[in-house]
Amino acid sequence: MFSAGLSIVRTAPAHGVAYGKVGKNTATEAGFRNAVYVALDVFKNRQMNAAISKRPLPKYDIAPNPHGADPNVEDIEIVEK
Repeated sequence: MFSAGLSIVRTAPAHGVAYGKVGKNTATEAGFRNAVYVALDVFKNRQMNAAISKRPLPKYDIAPNPHGADPNVEDIEIVEK
């Protein structure tokens, strides 16, 4: 389970706390392991999104070509913000 919209990453096993499995020797660590993996994926994705948002691609000013041909790479000027 993943709680979206929080400033922290919060995950939990799909089965909750599994009180019904207490003392029956039927519980496994798979739910906990999966919750940890989901938390790691969410954390890494948030870091990647923050990095991408921090450094957007530069904007280019491409003047229209009166001859209708594509501009040369040398003719493209980078516009500073």
